[in-house]
Amino acid sequence: FHPPTIPIVSNLTGTVATVEQLTSPGYWTRLIREPVNFHAGATTLTEHDVTTYLELGPDAVLSALTDQPGIPLLRRNQPETHTIVTALATAHTQGVTVDWNTVLPKTPTIALPTYPFQRRRYWLDRADGSADVGAAGLGAASHPLLGATVELAETATVVLTGKLSRHSHPWLADHSVMGTVLLPGTAFVELALWAGEQTGCTLLEDLTLEAPLVIPDTGAVALQVFADTPDGDGRRALTIHSRPADGDDHPWTRHASGTLASSSEPAQTSTLGTAWPPPGATPIDVSGFYEDLAAAGYHYGPVFQGLRAVWQDGDDLYADVHLPDEESANGYTAHPALLDAVMHALAQAAVSTGEMGLPFAWTGVRLHAVGATQVRVRITPTGQHTFALTIVDPADDLVATIEEVATRAIDPAQLGTPDSSRDPLYQLEWVEIPTPTTTATDDASEPEIVTLRAEGEGPHDPEHVHALTEQALTLIQNNPDTHLVILTHHAIATTPDDPIHDLPAATTWGLLRTAQNEHPDHITLIDTDQPHNKDLIPAALATGEPQLAIRNNTLHVPRLVPTTSERQAPVLDPDGTVLITGGTGTLGALVARHLITRHGARNLLLTSRRGPDAPGAHDLAAELTQLGANVTITACDTTDPDALADLLDGVRLTAVIHAAGILDDATITALTPQQLHTVLRPKVDAAWNLHRLTQDHDLAAFILFSSAAGTLGNPGQANYAAANTYLDALAHHRHTNNLPATSIAWGLWDSASGMGENLGDADLARLRRTGISPLSVDEGLALFDAAIGLGRPHVVPLRIDTAALSGQAGLGMVPAPLRGLVRAPRRRAASAAEAASSAAAWRERLAGRAEPEQRRLLLDLVRTNIAQVLGHASGGTIDADRGLLDLGFDSLTAVQLRNQLGAATGLRLPTTLVFDHPTAAALAEYLRAELAPAEADGHAALMAELSRLEASVSGVLPAPEARGEVVLRLQAIMRRLGGGNGSAEPGAVDAAVLESASDEEIFEFIDSEL
Repeated sequence: FHPPTIPIVSNLTGTVATVEQLTSPGYWTRLIREPVNFHAGATTLTEHDVTTYLELGPDAVLSALTDQPGIPLLRRNQPETHTIVTALATAHTQGVTVDWNTVLPKTPTIALPTYPFQRRRYWLDRADGSADVGAAGLGAASHPLLGATVELAETATVVLTGKLSRHSHPWLADHSVMGTVLLPGTAFVELALWAGEQTGCTLLEDLTLEAPLVIPDTGAVALQVFADTPDGDGRRALTIHSRPADGDDHPWTRHASGTLASSSEPAQTSTLGTAWPPPGATPIDVSGFYEDLAAAGYHYGPVFQGLRAVWQDGDDLYADVHLPDEESANGYTAHPALLDAVMHALAQAAVSTGEMGLPFAWTGVRLHAVGATQVRVRITPTGQHTFALTIVDPADDLVATIEEVATRAIDPAQLGTPDSSRDPLYQLEWVEIPTPTTTATDDASEPEIVTLRAEGEGPHDPEHVHALTEQALTLIQNNPDTHLVILTHHAIATTPDDPIHDLPAATTWGLLRTAQNEHPDHITLIDTDQPHNKDLIPAALATGEPQLAIRNNTLHVPRLVPTTSERQAPVLDPDGTVLITGGTGTLGALVARHLITRHGARNLLLTSRRGPDAPGAHDLAAELTQLGANVTITACDTTDPDALADLLDGVRLTAVIHAAGILDDATITALTPQQLHTVLRPKVDAAWNLHRLTQDHDLAAFILFSSAAGTLGNPGQANYAAANTYLDALAHHRHTNNLPATSIAWGLWDSASGMGENLGDADLARLRRTGISPLSVDEGLALFDAAIGLGRPHVVPLRIDTAALSGQAGLGMVPAPLRGLVRAPRRRAASAAEAASSAAAWRERLAGRAEPEQRRLLLDLVRTNIAQVLGHASGGTIDADRGLLDLGFDSLTAVQLRNQLGAATGLRLPTTLVFDHPTAAALAEYLRAELAPAEADGHAALMAELSRLEASVSGVLPAPEARGEVVLRLQAIMRRLGGGNGSAEPGAVDAAVLESASDEEIFEFIDSEL
């Protein structure tokens, strides 16, 4: 106890407490045992001119007992942050001085948009499935869950389609089981009943649910309901399927199957009677029922909380169920939330026994009325887990009868996402592709073939890595306009057991992947298993693939595929020590906590450049110690082998996690050797030292925190890509030498992890447009556990937005490893003929047009591409005379714009295009000078036509029997134009041509000579 610094009015005496009282254990004992004298205390506060009361407690209890303004700081069942900030705001309005700088610390500066307000409407209209689909030859389904219907020709099969999402049908989010939002089973019943309505079948004879349908957090699922061809008795087989709405390459999942039939039974009458509740039935308390369900993992929001009362009479249950007022039943035969709440009468008994189940099989469902919002129901057991239901409205008229519904417990393992086949944990597979039988026939100059390999003793040592990677950088920078074919030998692993013989050359692959993305079609990477075998290089180039491996005279290309292996995390020795480099960083700290709480680590050695002087290091050590671990934080330069050896002397390691690294981004043309080595050093040198100095330790895990930048070749990060590709290669090297190793090539993490904290909104938007979405902290840690349990040397945790990726595929902008994840035309390297054809098409389009029209066409092209790169809605918003840097361009987006304009026009554009021509108008004028030089209109048109003809001839060679005729006609044209200038002399005709020509062709040739 110590003397108070703030006066305290005692709730024991009702007066200001003395120092002696507050520091006496006896006083506090009395305070616990004796009544609270609140009135006297409030009176004393009033006498001291206290006019505002702040109640510190778990709920608002005392505030209501005084006439003075009372402000409760916390409220029961309300978020703490909301109530605390509300309390402070209320105090502020009552004249209390609040230190807002502490409450709301200074936020980072946010860059304002670089263009003026566009005054456009961005509100999202709620999709209700009522869109006009007639133009597509479909019928409107006229149902809230469905959009269209079509009857297939010749079979009379009826197909109903729809799209479900939390945005279009927000009430679905109120149905969550074990933390996963599921389409309720009653929605399948509703879909089946509506299909029966459309096909004249009034009886749902049976329906069995086969797999849950998960409603994803983002995106939508496509839905199909099939009512098959009727049999001789008019019965139709029914199936219900779904797949991700953007997943054209995903298989359909069948969720339910059943039978629709016609029913000729006479209309039934109710058997519940008008007396309600039923006489003699015993009421069952359902207060707190939905809270109990939530505790059991069944979270039902307001729309699904329709159970109002339950009674029991013998084995029968009776229930009163209402659809909430805010939810409309219009358009439904029986609203799924209402029917689901009917089943809650069964759940109220099961939840207390732990035998909670969900309905999965329905038999004999007949609908007698539609659009009900309030119903009464009788539930009669027919077996251990089966029940019959009679449902009526408040007037005792039948709504529905169900002969039998069966329930069963749901397996949480089934509650994967609908995109479960697209697990965010990937592995890189090298897929064999057919070897082309023909090679390119372009007239362009032959590509320059360069071999990269480490030389000298100890080829894997870091100094060789630095030297060879700098050599690759210099090669790219000195040959900006040359098509380079770069060969390596066993620098990549095409299988987990494929040995890597050259770690320095492996590192160059990361740098060169970035160069490929910044300069498409300039670089082809080929790794061979025979150092001097170049026989397959022409065939490899003919594939148009930017990255290939030659193994056993076959071609292989890299593709990311979801991991499929069994997952079992390694067991860490609790007496051993886990070393984490970069341990005081945000990600290192996250993993340290996770190792303690999830993997039972008890001894942690965290290193960083500043060690205990790093920001937050002291608090981190205290927190980890509180969790039960022995923690040492030390400064160590792990790139120095002697310093690292001293650190590890006497330490018994059970695991190593290398999470250190730094960034120093630049495009490859601007990247300096210093930037290259600065980023390589903490990744490459430190990892090699860790590898060499821990080989004698009995390690359960050796984990390298790599980046997907190396696998994909992130533009603007050539040095970072190279450093992380080295880690991937080192893990393969260890794996083939029977040493534990896992390189986790992380994708983007959200800002809470610290991995994405340096990215602004513009950076995140650009990444989203490329198809890369951030991982949450919980996702990342779960993927960490999965990755280290796979036993593979290289895995890639990466969240991919397939819709955005498909858009990039349409532009030909998808890195090679991602091409297996989208269905889009494969982008292949542009041949000389194709480039000439694109340029010729533009020259032909511009020929004969006045200069203002030429400028308008090219300015539209430039604006459209600028809008695509910056993510603007349309090119019309781009000011033609405003600087591109002012619009938001940087070195990366400048590269992207140049690449897109080059692909569109067929021109080989300079790397400094955007900086040399810094406005849309200047770019358009530059393109006009290249595509429509200032010459006479007739001459320009003729040159454009000749370019088109040349491209056609280069691309399609005539058959031998027709070649003579083509040559003769071309030579005749040349003589008419200039009397043979620039061609062979009249008599210098190829004898082989004349020998193959027909009589008519020879006479035509003679006439042309005369």
